Amino acid sequence: MRRLGKFGLILALVISGIVVSYKIAYPTYTHRFRLTIAIDVDGTVHRDSTVMEVRWIGQPRFGDVPPFFPFFWGQAPLIDLGSRGAIAVALHPGTVEGRFMSAKYLATNAFGLGHDSDAYRKIAEQSGRRELSADNMPMLIHFRDISDPATAQATTAGHIGWLFGPTARLAEASVEITHQPVVIDLDRRLPWYAAMAARQKDGRDNITMPGQFKLIYNMLIAEGT
Repeated sequence: MRRLGKFGLILALVISGIVVSYKIAYPTYTHRFRLTIAIDVDGTVHRDSTVMEVRWIGQPRFGDVPPFFPFFWGQAPLIDLGSRGAIAVALHPGTVEGRFMSAKYLATNAFGLGHDSDAYRKIAEQSGRRELSADNMPMLIHFRDISDPATAQATTAGHIGWLFGPTARLAEASVEITHQPVVIDLDRRLPWYAAMAARQKDGRDNITMPGQFKLIYNMLIAEGT
């Protein structure tokens, strides 16, 4: 029995050593940031903000496998504009490529760090707030009727005046490094969300044409994806 106990201890130490060595060789970097979007319509500023977490997990490289794989938690800010509908800030652009930034890159871009492994380490060491530049903006989703997901359409900050009148504008778009918790409750504000997500997750609603906008559940809520 004593030999078995010693063997078990040695095995546990070996496994612990392997785990520690792996984590040193392939570290995980985590940062949280608050994304704030504000829109001025008819002289009234409407805003919302949410906290997001990005976890970059190191992994062995072989073939085309990247050195880090992202896991993302958070939900889209949703700005209620009353009779004018609502604007959601998409967490990723789906198949509408080229013009919009995925939310997981917003903070590293805003702090001028790029996308290499050193950027993922350094972003967690940053503090303060940064404005989003024109080339570091997520896609906006305009709901003409927030109770009906079929009224959703992709738009940009530059089209706010076209949607809501010539004086309407993007009043703020910023990220701020934070340690506050991630809260996911957007599905309570959008009664249709759960049914849409269920359909898309089980493949009943997954037809998407490249370059054509389609509302996808993880544009609004991301839980580890």
